[in-house]
Amino acid sequence: MVVSKELLYDKNGEVYGEPSDVEYDLIVKDGNIIMIEITSAIKRGDLPVIKKKKEFYEKNRNVKISRVIVITPFIHDKYPDKLKAMGKDME
Repeated sequence: MVVSKELLYDKNGEVYGEPSDVEYDLIVKDGNIIMIEITSAIKRGDLPVIKKKKEFYEKNRNVKISRVIVITPFIHDKYPDKLKAMGKDME
C-alpha cells in the first residue's frame, strides 16, 4: 500500500476556473486508488469541486479512482441529509 499527498498544477483552470495548484490530501494506492479529502467543514457547493478534483486527477495520472472519501467533523449546510444523499449519488 502506498499513501501520498499530491499536488498537481491545473494550467487550464479545470477545477477552480482559473490556473491553480490542486492539492490532494491523501491518495491511497492498494490495488485500487482512493482519494481522501480532509476538510474542517463541508457544504453542498464543495461536492462539485471534489468531483472536478477527482476527474482532473484521473485525467492527469491516467488512472481510475475507485472511491472518494470525505472526512469532516462538521457539515455546514441547512440540509445535511441532502448533502449526504448528493455525496452518495456521486459514487
